Amino acid sequence: MTPKTYVTVVIYNCDLFNDGEENRNLDVILYSPFLQDYSSGIILFHILTPFSINLFSTIIIIGKATRRRTLTLTEQHYKQHLRDQLDRHKQLLISPIVLILLSIPRLVISFVSGCIKTLCNP
Repeated sequence: MTPKTYVTVVIYNCDLFNDGEENRNLDVILYSPFLQDYSSGIILFHILTPFSINLFSTIIIIGKATRRRTLTLTEQHYKQHLRDQLDRHKQLLISPIVLILLSIPRLVISFVSGCIKTLCNP
């Protein structure tokens, strides 16, 4: 019978600091590098996945509509049908771009987190 070995994984380290200037105690949690990388990956996944799904589905919709119109209406060229479809479905192209632009502040806040001095009486 072999002895069992247990592996302990430190997920976070909690330290207590005393701020003598403002007479208060600060509880600081430092997460392990694995947990920080995992959190960053999840944040990026939740922002980039909907953006890419919206963008690729829009491109597929415009491409299929253009191909169908080119096969049925042969008097116009493919480029003209593509311009018409882009004009017709431009809101589908704009919406993922607006979503990614609106989520940039959330990304910045998530990745540039740190300690800031807060007011005693907010």
